[in-house]
Amino acid sequence: METSLRALEDRYRSERLRTNGNPYPEGSEADKLFIDLSTACELYIDASDAQREIMRDLFKWSYLLPTYLLSLVRSPQGALSPEEAVHAARVALAAASLEDNKTDYRDMFLALGGLYCSVVAAGLDSESLFQEAAMWSSNKSGTGPEEQSMSFFLSNFKNTEFFRTSVKPRLTGA
Repeated sequence: METSLRALEDRYRSERLRTNGNPYPEGSEADKLFIDLSTACELYIDASDAQREIMRDLFKWSYLLPTYLLSLVRSPQGALSPEEAVHAARVALAAASLEDNKTDYRDMFLALGGLYCSVVAAGLDSESLFQEAAMWSSNKSGTGPEEQSMSFFLSNFKNTEFFRTSVKPRLTGA
């Protein structure tokens, strides 16, 4: 899996500078990328802290892959069984943890806001899921607000101004 992700990134880096280049995966290649990234997220959940750091480093050097990880944070939607909803939420939060504030933190706020609403709508314990993901995450300073680590970003998401103004009003009974 790491080899195929690195090959895709290498192709992206070489083609992105070409006129009319089409470096973004499409069709079955995009489908395979999302399967590989979902699998990486599942492995990340059960990995040791040292293994998680190695996995975060794999994505740190990438231009292309963090954007697709951000897409995975947005993805869990629709009617799922409670077990499927927990699994989908954990994979999405693992994607956020692996993304490690590489993309614009405002995009991560929006993605996490949608995920939080989905988690609450599914009747899941949002606080414990976000705290669990914070434990998987890096404590190194990131590019988020005030250069917060992803661990801090996830563990304090519910305490942000964004949450208060943009997420809480969308929650039923809030």
